[in-house]
Amino acid sequence: MAFALHRRRRSVFATDMANLQLCLIRTLRGLTTKFGSFEHAEFDEIGFERRLESYPPAAHWGYWVRKLQAHFFAGDFASAIEASLKAGPLACDITEFCAGRV
Repeated sequence: MAFALHRRRRSVFATDMANLQLCLIRTLRGLTTKFGSFEHAEFDEIGFERRLESYPPAAHWGYWVRKLQAHFFAGDFASAIEASLKAGPLACDITEFCAGRV
């Protein structure tokens, strides 16, 4: 319901953040173009990664953690490690963001 509301209001950032969890669910259910990928009829992975650059560090962290999970469950451990290396440095940013210091 919240996802549909964000879509109607055209809040791209909020929609993208809600969509990350759906992306992981879709890949775990085998509904994406490739297991471990987020690419789906309703999600353009490349386009999202481009938009991600304009989002706060917390959004980057959330994306790379979801990618790490997807790759891990797909057995693509090299890509999981790559995603963890992108998420890792952002962990301190997410802590500061949650503490309201950013």
